[in-house]
Amino acid sequence: MIQVTMDEFNKQIEHLQQQLKTEKYSGLYGVPKGGVFVAMALSYKLGIPMVEHNTGQKDILVVDDLMDSGTTRMKFPNQDFACLYIKTGTPLECLNDVIYNQTEAEWVQFFWEANEAPAADAVIRLFQVHNRKPTQAGIDNLFSHVAEFFLKVKEGEVKCKK
Repeated sequence: MIQVTMDEFNKQIEHLQQQLKTEKYSGLYGVPKGGVFVAMALSYKLGIPMVEHNTGQKDILVVDDLMDSGTTRMKFPNQDFACLYIKTGTPLECLNDVIYNQTEAEWVQFFWEANEAPAADAVIRLFQVHNRKPTQAGIDNLFSHVAEFFLKVKEGEVKCKK
């Protein structure tokens, strides 16, 4: 895993800033959550305001911290898109017109994510809440447990809190 410190983040922001044609943009939209950090830093450096809601205007630059599957990028097909990192294996069709700094094969963890519990911890807690043991056999049966739960919700056996 690559851990991006605040200093490294600032270096990546400066590098991204140098690649942008700033006169094209009237605003920056940061894709929640990581893109908001990128948008804030670029907004400060470039003097371009952040926009809270993306209206799809061509003069709004959409920014994110990382592109992996390309799904997020595809939500903004008519807008320029910039990010700090591209994961190795991102579909090539998603990279058209994307401005980015670096390609990484490893997972990237940013400084704002450092205190978050790993996903494995959340899965283990989920098993424990449902009195299941987080063993390999339990994990192998995870999808059937989830399907069983949703079926019970659908049939009214389990009520979800609002």
